[in-house]
Amino acid sequence: MEDKLPKVFANKVSNVQNNRKVYYSEKDGDIKINRASNDNFIKKHNLNNIVRSADINKKIINLFKSPTNVYKVKANIKINGKYVTKSLIGRTNSSLITLDDEIINISDIEDIEPSN
Repeated sequence: MEDKLPKVFANKVSNVQNNRKVYYSEKDGDIKINRASNDNFIKKHNLNNIVRSADINKKIINLFKSPTNVYKVKANIKINGKYVTKSLIGRTNSSLITLDDEIINISDIEDIEPSN
């Protein structure tokens, strides 16, 4: 007895035009680039902003890691160009919690340093 394997279902492949264009240029007539949205995208994803926020997160972590601070941390926080001295008692992923029940967004912080 001769066993035959079943045929595999396959669609007919015809006229494949994948990967003909691997880049898009502003000079191409089909593509229109909106300058305003492109500039906003660059501003939003600016490397300086990313580095600054990572630096501020490191500073905040180091504030709370200090062995001399057990419960609250006094810190000078720069927001909108002004320094404010606050007693910090907690931290979430996106904000700091002060002793006065204030919530400060980490994204608004320009600089932070321990207060003496």
